[in-house]
Amino acid sequence: MKLGSLRAYRTVGVNPDRYLKHLRRAYGLHITSFHEMKTVPLPVVDYLSDKTICTSTKIAMLDGAGAGVGGMLSILPDVGILGGITWRMIQKLSLLHGFEYASEDDMADLWLAAASAAGMDMGKDVVRK
Repeated sequence: MKLGSLRAYRTVGVNPDRYLKHLRRAYGLHITSFHEMKTVPLPVVDYLSDKTICTSTKIAMLDGAGAGVGGMLSILPDVGILGGITWRMIQKLSLLHGFEYASEDDMADLWLAAASAAGMDMGKDVVRK
């Protein structure tokens, strides 16, 4: 079960190298790593963040409309899909702001940010476990 969860997590997660190539190609950013995003002017980062949030919102809206057709039977799959959409958005936003999540501690910080955004008031130690 743990192996299946890890495989699903990697499938849903953002590949930082591919996302960097996409940003360079689509928006003409002249960066070689996400660490260099700290040198990009803040209005550009804000624009990219807004586009990311808007795109995620549209995808979630389409998912909600499609899952609504299924009624009560589609609640569980819909929650999983919305969780994946949210997780990808959080990863992309962190990369856009120059936070590369390479270690397990970095990933724990992302999970903590997601939990805080969802209104969960937990200590860092509880979330890390």
